[in-house]
Amino acid sequence: MAVDSGELGVPFYHRVYRGNSQDASTFNTIAGDLLKSIQNSFDKVEEMALVPDKGNNKKETFEFLNGKLEWVGSLVPSQHEDLLNVPVEQYNPTFGNLKTLRCKKTIMGRECLLVMTYNPKLFRKQVHTLMRGVEKLQIRLQEKSDSYKKRPRSLTSGLKTLREGSRYKNFLTVSVNESGLVLELNKTEIEERKKRFGKNLLFTSRTEAETGWVISQYKEKDVIEDAFKTMKAPELIRIRPLRHWTDSKIRAYIFWLRDELCPSQIGAIQSLPGRY
Repeated sequence: MAVDSGELGVPFYHRVYRGNSQDASTFNTIAGDLLKSIQNSFDKVEEMALVPDKGNNKKETFEFLNGKLEWVGSLVPSQHEDLLNVPVEQYNPTFGNLKTLRCKKTIMGRECLLVMTYNPKLFRKQVHTLMRGVEKLQIRLQEKSDSYKKRPRSLTSGLKTLREGSRYKNFLTVSVNESGLVLELNKTEIEERKKRFGKNLLFTSRTEAETGWVISQYKEKDVIEDAFKTMKAPELIRIRPLRHWTDSKIRAYIFWLRDELCPSQIGAIQSLPGRY
């Protein structure tokens, strides 16, 4: 199900589609209806921006939006090594607790403004997660080695399987010598991975936009994601289990759930300070 909502999370448009449909292809089929719904619902709004997720990053999608609606999306930082290699010390200016780096690049055939953000708190958290994961792998490998009655003279199939099955395998070098199991950190790989930590790469069709505007617009997607969380919460609206099989009944059920979401969101708005 696709849901669009206003600034405060009250839905104004929804569409039910097949679960095995690719996001980008589905978006292209409903984009026209979405734009009409936006225009009909917000005829007095002077400025609008679409915030698609990465699943909708497709050239055809942005060609359709060209000249109709501005957008702010996100890219995979690892696909832009030139930006990852820029030292954080060169990021400027700051926005809140974020350091930022701006540049213009051609993305899917169109010149866009790119904003790389760096969050020091997120960086520290990701580094801690990485090193903790490597430490756990070291412990498991050592315990496996100690479990053998005879000291292995080479890497056993059990040790190899244990290492290969871990997401942290590239950060740890495993070998065996006369003294036993040897575990060494792959510092080169760790430093390469740390270049990605704490970073998020945004891009927008508005090439002269202010950095703060780009970041703020992208964060608005949290409203939609919170709406989905509300609809999936078993103690609230509870979209699952879905005990309907025909298309018409599924659409009717989703329509009812969307209407249930409206008073929930309105109630949340009225509970805000300064509202009644």
